[in-house]
Amino acid sequence: MEKYKLISLVLAMIMLVMTGCSGGKTATTFKTEADGSGSELEESIHQSITRYSNAGIFSGVVFIAQDEEVLMHRAYGKADYEENKDHDKDQIYQIGSLTKAMTGLVIMQLQQEEKLHVEDLLEIYIPSFPHSNKITIQQLLSHTSGLPSQPWEIDLDINLYRTKNASKNNEEQHLELLSPPGSKFSYSNIGYTLLGFIIEELTEKSLEDVMSERIFKPLDMKNTTFNVEDIDQNQLAKAYYKKNEVISEKGWWDVNVGPRGGGGLYSTISDLYKWDQGLYSEKLLEKQYLDEIFKLQIDSTHQSDYSYGWFLDTHNNNVIFQHDGISAGYHTYIYRNLQDKKTIIILSNFQQSPIWSIVGDIKGFL
Repeated sequence: MEKYKLISLVLAMIMLVMTGCSGGKTATTFKTEADGSGSELEESIHQSITRYSNAGIFSGVVFIAQDEEVLMHRAYGKADYEENKDHDKDQIYQIGSLTKAMTGLVIMQLQQEEKLHVEDLLEIYIPSFPHSNKITIQQLLSHTSGLPSQPWEIDLDINLYRTKNASKNNEEQHLELLSPPGSKFSYSNIGYTLLGFIIEELTEKSLEDVMSERIFKPLDMKNTTFNVEDIDQNQLAKAYYKKNEVISEKGWWDVNVGPRGGGGLYSTISDLYKWDQGLYSEKLLEKQYLDEIFKLQIDSTHQSDYSYGWFLDTHNNNVIFQHDGISAGYHTYIYRNLQDKKTIIILSNFQQSPIWSIVGDIKGFL
């Protein structure tokens, strides 16, 4: 994770030096009941982010709130460059790994209902998966299972293990662990895909239906879905990616691929803020189980600062929970400071946006 922060920072600084801070691009300010419009804090952050936008390395929406007051909600660049279309308040983006926190919450809901326990071995639910007799649900949640990151990196057909009754012949697929389970942190999308499979197995429903019933509907998240077909295409921000110095659009068929659980959701600033605020209540989960998710779980032995879909860090002596998400043409981020009740959400439709540099700047003002 630190490597990605460093790369983003270096890229951002190089581009800023080359292109300067001019360009005259303006940002859209979305009016809300309490948006902090014109505040000194908002203007300072806006000027900082404008440098990235003017340098051509950021396009998207930035949202900041504290204690239920919206401090900033502005857009930069375009939702559709071909049509010269600005971002709007209800623009939809694919959020990548921000999906993981919702998967982690559903797992905890199932523990609350005594349908599983996070110390259970994977073999109880997917016995045909290689090494399932060594890996626990908790290790999948904390990325300490030893599993590789992506199935295609090791030529693994992950969908063969979607049900408990998957053939034992699937064990013939070769899968070598990167480290013994529980011994080391190693980020794994495979792990969260398996968690999605466990959820589907126990509920006998698709992950889309489970999240809709257990998260989206209770929190009135009307624009969050796995299915791109459900989205008003006029509200979907087109995804862009830079390759060989050329910025090109990524079609929806390029971004709507891969197993769910670790990514794949589409959402909006409004819905993600409802998600953030919902986690301060017991609408989704009883307090004792929420506390289990949002507690300091840094394990120095396993070098893991991750659990239930959140990275843990500190800022101004407060513990914060954060995550970014990357998919073809999108880069997203969410930050939660539970002590100060601060929220930062950034949704970008340019994959190489220097999100960590922007986040660092914002934190400096907060």
